[in-house]
Amino acid sequence: ASLVFEDRQTGRFRLHEMTRQFVASFNREGETAEAAQRYAHYLGTQLRFAFDRGWEVASGDSYEPFTPLISELDNVRQAFDHALTTRNHSLSLDLAGGPDYWTVAGRVPEGYERLERVREMVGDADEDPRAPALYFGLALCAIQSGRPEHACDAAARASELAAHHGLALIGGRALVIIGHVWLARGDACSAAKCFERALDQFSKIENEIGIARAQAFLAFALIELGNADRAEGIARDLERPNGDLAVREPCFVQILLADIARVRGDLAASCHHGRAALALFAGGPITAMHARAVHGLVEALILSEQLDEAQTVAATELRDFQERGF
Repeated sequence: ASLVFEDRQTGRFRLHEMTRQFVASFNREGETAEAAQRYAHYLGTQLRFAFDRGWEVASGDSYEPFTPLISELDNVRQAFDHALTTRNHSLSLDLAGGPDYWTVAGRVPEGYERLERVREMVGDADEDPRAPALYFGLALCAIQSGRPEHACDAAARASELAAHHGLALIGGRALVIIGHVWLARGDACSAAKCFERALDQFSKIENEIGIARAQAFLAFALIELGNADRAEGIARDLERPNGDLAVREPCFVQILLADIARVRGDLAASCHHGRAALALFAGGPITAMHARAVHGLVEALILSEQLDEAQTVAATELRDFQERGF
């Protein structure tokens, strides 16, 4: 009882720092390495399970399976360090199998750096079925930490390897990232083609969450292409009670409706839907769609001359994004 204490916020037990340093000073390399290896394998299994579980319809939230692992951040770091220090290629690829973890933990730049170290170490691992997840993780962290060109390259590689290994879920998600890069470049036509390809991949494996998201992203491209009517049709379909996305992530629908209203000049409706979207994002992980919601609401507020609220929203959200490395 005198060697450990309970963290009342998490319910976990920890060593006092002086105790930890004292124990570490013994440096029983065999015991330490064996324990680190076992726990790293355990975390790798949990991360891969959370990644697979998140996009099942029954999960309800693609990020929820990762939430219990947030408190494991220090242990995940140790696991990566152990795998890289011992140059354990297999263990490193296992740990790279939960790319959404870094988004949920709010450590996207760190995730990119760790996954890049894994990529550099494993080199040519194209025949390993875990390689697509590694490249997808790099793409996901890159797009969210301001590296669009790196994101596009990694996503293209992930898509190629996913096709080689028959992993349509990763392939579809990689195409979505490429589509977002095209949108950022101002090429909505190329973006729409990527989202349609992603929709095709998700449809082949009947992944309802993927289908709904690809439809939503396609609608964003359609708005840029001046086809707000078709985009609204998609949004209204997703808004129906049987729409998978509406049940699980109504924020996507609210952002779509806000964008459509803004391009039509209905600034009051755009602000209404924009505020609703931000309220739905509150407390969750920072994502590219959250960023789009902020941008859209601030723009609508400025256009409707609600400058004080626009400044407050922009400053508050920017501070939150910067603190979490987005």
